[in-house]
Amino acid sequence: MAKGNKGNKRSINPADLTPEYIAEQRALREERKKKKLEEALARGEIPESEKKEPTAFLTREMVYVNTDAGSKDHIFTIMTYNTLGQTLIRRKLFPENGDALKWKWRSTILQKEVTHYNPTIMVCQEVDAEKYNWWNEFLSKHGYDSVFSTYEGKNHGLMCAWKKDMFEFENKQAIEYDHVIMENLPVQFKTRNTGLIVQLKHAVTAKTIIVATTHLFWHPMGSFERTKQTAMLLRASQKYVEDLDAEKGTKSILVVAGDFNSTPWDGPYVGATMHKFDEITRPILSASLQYKFTRKSKEQKAAEAAKADAIAKGEPLPEEPEPEEDEGDGELEALGDVVISEEDAEAHIQTLENEFRKLPVLNSLYGSYTDVVPEASKEPVGKHKKEPRFSNWAHAWRGLLDYIFVSSNNSDEVQVKSLLKMPLEEDMGPEPSGQPRIDMYPSDHLAIMAEVELK
Repeated sequence: MAKGNKGNKRSINPADLTPEYIAEQRALREERKKKKLEEALARGEIPESEKKEPTAFLTREMVYVNTDAGSKDHIFTIMTYNTLGQTLIRRKLFPENGDALKWKWRSTILQKEVTHYNPTIMVCQEVDAEKYNWWNEFLSKHGYDSVFSTYEGKNHGLMCAWKKDMFEFENKQAIEYDHVIMENLPVQFKTRNTGLIVQLKHAVTAKTIIVATTHLFWHPMGSFERTKQTAMLLRASQKYVEDLDAEKGTKSILVVAGDFNSTPWDGPYVGATMHKFDEITRPILSASLQYKFTRKSKEQKAAEAAKADAIAKGEPLPEEPEPEEDEGDGELEALGDVVISEEDAEAHIQTLENEFRKLPVLNSLYGSYTDVVPEASKEPVGKHKKEPRFSNWAHAWRGLLDYIFVSSNNSDEVQVKSLLKMPLEEDMGPEPSGQPRIDMYPSDHLAIMAEVELK
């Protein structure tokens, strides 16, 4: 090949290299580059030539619920945030998110979000066990103390952090749902889900705040287990409050917040806030009880791992074994062939309903959200209640899963001042828009936060 020739490109007659021709070719080249960039961005990929230090994320304002001035040193904020465990990210679950899944980007924006909203108390779910030291170091620099809890051998867990100048840590208690027995209720499987109770003392009022957080089991047919876990968490939290108040002769304030993996018409929300399962929730719970869960074989898990690896490398997909029933997030351990009849299911639902009736009703701090943000109302209102439309916006599923509650025993002691505004569906941009996404949000969940005043 003659020197200077590249591939099979046709030589250009120097006489044809007019200024007009050169300008035309440059325009065509820029148009091709622009189209290539747009295609890459649509796939969630950022070409090397376009990459920059991640700095931007979508900020949201607080919307006022109560405009009374109140007592400034009695006001603080409570945030709950599923930060998306890096160890849980699989490309098959996030096929169009590209570089937005990388910890280098996500960690930067997570830090910026926390410092921007500056919550007084923050509970987080899906905090990677191996990254808790990273979280703790960052939070310490910004005036926080924190605690972390997880199930033994699990690679992610729960974290609670608080501003050291406003709250003093006094105690904590972990709850492992697999090791809690609720009389006369079936155990369909082990889930390794946990709860965490943290006891804090407010620096100004000396009031005790009991913060309970959890990340409930996720499976499309796991409603009964989630609802049972909710009852376990609330029963343990209420007992903690009663024992502490009896010992100190004071009255503690119970706050419950976290990722309940449940919509406002699913068992956890309805049981906690109403103590009575309605005509929408009962059939969901019944179907969940009658569903037969199975455990994935080692061959299935190995095949899934091989498939994910092939996709990542752009190689042909391997053959898969015969499919079996899905177990959700891979942490399910079925306990034999548990088969529950429709008649028995109704009896178990009634038993669980009775368990909730022994406990205080929980009031959702976002429970009147659409009164202050009417455009967030979604039909049917009776099903969605007055909650925001969503707090989870992923590739495959969108809806409300995250909540902040206060015990009805403390309804006269805690007043909601303002709420962190949630985006609407139309604010999430054109598809693909599943989060996390560059310049938008660093997790598939959106943080929710309430500003409250101790009365």
